[in-house]
Amino acid sequence: MAAPLLPGLSRRRVDPDLGDQIIAPQRRSAGGARARRERDEYRRDDHLRERSTDYDRGTSGSTRKQLFDPSAPLPPPPRRSERAAGSGTDDERRRRPPPDLPRRVEQGKKLFDPDAPLPRRRDEREPGPSRRLFDPADPYAQVELQPKPVRNLLLDQAGSRTPEEEADRERERRRRREGSERGSQAGKRKDKDADARSRGSRSSEGSESFKDRERGRGEGDSGAKKVLREAYKQIQTLEQTLVDMHRKLAADPDAGISAIMKVPAGGEDEVKAWAELVAMHKELAEHHHEFLKIAFDPTFPSGLRVLPVKYNIPVRLWQSAFHLVLERLRFLWTTKNPIALDLLTDCILDAYRFYTELYDDPLLGSFRTAWIEALGDIARYRMAVASVAAEPPMVRRTVDDDDDDAPQPSGVSIGQEVADDWVVNDKDTWRETARDWYAMGVTEKPGEGRLHHHLALLCHNVRGLEGRELYHFTKSLTASHPFETSRESILALFDSSLQLQRSTPEATAMDLFVRLHGMLFTRIDLDAFPPVMSRFMERLEEDASLDGVSRKAGVTQVDWLLMSAVNIAAVLQYGALNSPIRKALVAGGRRRNQDDDEPDDEVEHEEVDPEPDAPPPQTFTFALQLASAMLDLVFAHPTRHQGLHQVLNPYLTTYLTFLATLFRVPEAGAHVARYVSWRNLATFLGAFRDVREETRLISAAAPLPEDWMVRGMEWVGRRVYERGFWKAKLSSGRGSSGGLAQPRSGERFQSEVDVLTARFESALDVSEGVVEAVEGTDLTDGPVAIDARRRKRVIWAAGVLCAHVDGLSVEDGVVRIASPLEERIRAIEEERAI
Repeated sequence: MAAPLLPGLSRRRVDPDLGDQIIAPQRRSAGGARARRERDEYRRDDHLRERSTDYDRGTSGSTRKQLFDPSAPLPPPPRRSERAAGSGTDDERRRRPPPDLPRRVEQGKKLFDPDAPLPRRRDEREPGPSRRLFDPADPYAQVELQPKPVRNLLLDQAGSRTPEEEADRERERRRRREGSERGSQAGKRKDKDADARSRGSRSSEGSESFKDRERGRGEGDSGAKKVLREAYKQIQTLEQTLVDMHRKLAADPDAGISAIMKVPAGGEDEVKAWAELVAMHKELAEHHHEFLKIAFDPTFPSGLRVLPVKYNIPVRLWQSAFHLVLERLRFLWTTKNPIALDLLTDCILDAYRFYTELYDDPLLGSFRTAWIEALGDIARYRMAVASVAAEPPMVRRTVDDDDDDAPQPSGVSIGQEVADDWVVNDKDTWRETARDWYAMGVTEKPGEGRLHHHLALLCHNVRGLEGRELYHFTKSLTASHPFETSRESILALFDSSLQLQRSTPEATAMDLFVRLHGMLFTRIDLDAFPPVMSRFMERLEEDASLDGVSRKAGVTQVDWLLMSAVNIAAVLQYGALNSPIRKALVAGGRRRNQDDDEPDDEVEHEEVDPEPDAPPPQTFTFALQLASAMLDLVFAHPTRHQGLHQVLNPYLTTYLTFLATLFRVPEAGAHVARYVSWRNLATFLGAFRDVREETRLISAAAPLPEDWMVRGMEWVGRRVYERGFWKAKLSSGRGSSGGLAQPRSGERFQSEVDVLTARFESALDVSEGVVEAVEGTDLTDGPVAIDARRRKRVIWAAGVLCAHVDGLSVEDGVVRIASPLEERIRAIEEERAI
């Protein structure tokens, strides 16, 4: 009995053949589509059969039959691509039924017969026993004979790229796209450093992908970043380990190596422990060198070259790899440890050779100054060891030896020659070697005060070099990049015992000069400054009267050059921040920036106030009095004997250049106006008949020796020389006049150390008495040429003073004092008389 239906539901009639009903619509639609497709193909085939080609031999209503002519040349066979082009497309050929096969679809045949066997596909056909795999008669094989369309090689190449190359191209497209966006939004960005770093990193990715792989570095990334990252991790780890070890050594210096390694003192184990420590420092140095070589490898991305600067690799290389261990061994040497001297000497030799390789490596030329300074420091260590080194005494060789058998410079580098001749056991020789290295550094970076500090230390405790030591210390403090450590180091020069020795009756002019600046710098015993200054001026008077008469003159041209530069440093208060001149120059620069729209004549001819509001310090007043008194003396004795010639005293050109620079800034000129002897200046300049007002900077053909002395000082900057004045003057020669430096022809100066070591008084002009010029001789810095350039410099300084000092004028090429300045001079003279 059937179950009763639920309320609301009616009984349905269910067809037992439900599957046939579902498949029936699909059969109808499939059959209709196949019939239409075959009908279209048949019509298309009929249309193609009606068409004729040039090579058809059938009859045609419009063509005439021609008999075959064996003598006629055969037409060229059609190309494969042409036959393909005339046969229709690939899809049409595959759908076209062969002409010799029966029609596959008959009109009365059932569209779908489930009992009939399924037709075999073309790709399932198997060759028969007597049938070849390739049969031109087979219609299906004819389809395969049709040529494939010509492929686009560029597209194929693009499709065959590796994923890494596709990623590189994508990064390059992104870099270009973001570069254009950065160019359009450059004015809106504030963080330029971060933008430069990101731009550099993306450019390095692009350059690596397109350049490095072309050089055959292999597939994928070049691996430079990964190697650099690993090298830097090794540097950090080993550096931190060594710093911790030296911190323990410094905490207990008497324990020595036992503070970090439990070894007995005085045995072989102690030597091995120190040797192990030195080996660790050498390993750290090699890691630094490897990092630098990878960063500057030309086959790697150029963006990696900023990493050594970013991580301060040159400074860390010296500090952690060499300076720590050298200082520790030097301290061990001072404690009379018997093993310290050999360890220190070997370590110095290894460091010198290591830095010589860095210096000679052209890829690391951007850090040339750092290598030069390090080589100078290592030579100073060797200089300290040379005096007590346990080596057999040898013949002392200096730069003045005329031994023809002495090795001549090869031109490779100073370091290579010194390393090959390491057995030289002369303290003075190593002092000159260090001086040559520092001179090269000063020539390349004249405003680096640290290098002048090192040069001053080389002159310490050397008799006769006190003036040069004072010069380097004061220039280190007044350089464009001052080195404040010199304020403490210079105190050793002004020791009380040394100052007492300079106050004896036998003291020379240079001794008294050093004593005067010791008073000004330390501000000790300033009450004795006037009498000591009087004694000093008497010495200068005696020397000026003996010049040209006796060879016993004690003040040379080099001394005058030193004194002029040191007096300028004293007027600048030795680089103090509260210096009146420094404040005035800063205020003048600020005012010039604010008054750029004003005419130059209104600014330059502004009236100079001779009385500033704030009273200057006493040391500033004494410094101006000393500099002006020496200038008055030079006005009375303006020339010096140099060989057979007389040349102007370099103090004239140096100090007049300084005054001309100050009076360009009214605020600065107001501080020194009352201390200038204007009458003596006008009398001296009366000998020059071609003075005219001048507003340009110095642009002479060649620098004077005094220009080398003031080069790099803060007051010079861009106020004295034209832009590019020094660029064409510097030579590629190495070193100064030392025996290890490159020789130079003639008397051309290449650095200020050349000037400091020159012997002007004994110099002869080689052109004197010579009919023909000597080949290869440079007389640019000969006495005749120097005197001519100094006279032009005096005329230039006089013209600048006349253009900027109210009351100092030029009439017919002669300097005159006009009314405003004359009244001020008279008032100052009356004040001094009271």
